[in-house]
Amino acid sequence: MSAAIGAMVLGFANARTGDTEKPLVYNQNVVQLVPSPKNIILRQSQVGIRLKDGYEGRLIIDGRDIPDDQVYGAVTGDPQGGGNIGSSNLSDNIVRSNVLFTPGPKTDIERFSPGEHCIVAIFWQIVEGPDVNPQRQEWCFKVS
Repeated sequence: MSAAIGAMVLGFANARTGDTEKPLVYNQNVVQLVPSPKNIILRQSQVGIRLKDGYEGRLIIDGRDIPDDQVYGAVTGDPQGGGNIGSSNLSDNIVRSNVLFTPGPKTDIERFSPGEHCIVAIFWQIVEGPDVNPQRQEWCFKVS
């Protein structure tokens, strides 16, 4: 009887739950992923990445490179109402460190379809530019 109980305990201890997905590793220069991985969001929710001060980047959503003029915090300007942010003072660096996209009219993605979507953020130090040591962060989220 004790052998049967021991085998049962050993079986439970070694059982797999089916969740063999690797945990997400955050890049050290990432402050926040929007939304957090595996979160469920609405079809027109804002998505992107918040980086440490002094970094900027671009977004690739479901394999689609999002143009800078559609990204809040992009070098060329802020379509969300912040105006041109091309100068190099500290407040501009903070804004440029928020690389965010909101689906809507006149954007490459008007709304997210239900299901899973994935983002690749490519980012770099502002002082070095995108050609020197670009970094990347990937994650996925779901849309209801």
